[in-house]
Amino acid sequence: MEFEEKMGWPHWAVIIGGITTVILLAMADKTTLNNPRTTGATTQTGKPEGTDGAGAPLSPDAALLEKRLVGAKTSEDSLAALKAALADPAVIQNAERYQSVNAMALGIAERIAARKPDDLDAQVDAAVFHVASPAPMAGIQKLKQVLEKNPGHYRANIEMGKFSMMTAQWDKARERLTTAMNAEPGRWEAPYYLGFLMQSQENFAEAKKFYEKSLILAPDSSARMQVTQQLSALPK
Repeated sequence: MEFEEKMGWPHWAVIIGGITTVILLAMADKTTLNNPRTTGATTQTGKPEGTDGAGAPLSPDAALLEKRLVGAKTSEDSLAALKAALADPAVIQNAERYQSVNAMALGIAERIAARKPDDLDAQVDAAVFHVASPAPMAGIQKLKQVLEKNPGHYRANIEMGKFSMMTAQWDKARERLTTAMNAEPGRWEAPYYLGFLMQSQENFAEAKKFYEKSLILAPDSSARMQVTQQLSALPK
């Protein structure tokens, strides 16, 4: 049975959503987005900026999210800001908050996808949020549709490969991730997840090779740190 037909793994979807996909929150609330604010300004409700609707101080992660949304001009700007905000471990580790954010993010991503039906990356964004929702099968179907249009699509193969790993379908995962790596050999994510796949199968020599390849391609310090942590976890 293919993993797309299996159920009972929504907690894995949340984890994967937190890893890569770390993604967005409100832009569904256009009142918030269209609220012109400056330092020390008040909201349209008359409450000071940096407070909730009752005037209580926002938590640090919520205040940061609000700040990021202030300058957002478009849905795409909000999506980018919220992806960064959801990378915050405080959000990832709070299951209730993560699910609430994901639900709002899904609505935004679906609207963007509907407006850009030929933008396959936009379709993948919507699919990833679906997979982390209570209706993960809708996301799997969206990813399949993307791959029907472009079998070599990098992000769709990465996501399908990760989901295959969730259900221990190692051969299928390797096929998806290898397709992604061959499609865009200059990107770091595919070899990183291939390393993770090999590590999961205790093939540590192969895992090391893939992690080292990923480390060379890693574009920034955050990615390099992520790969380095996995390398250091391998048996000596």
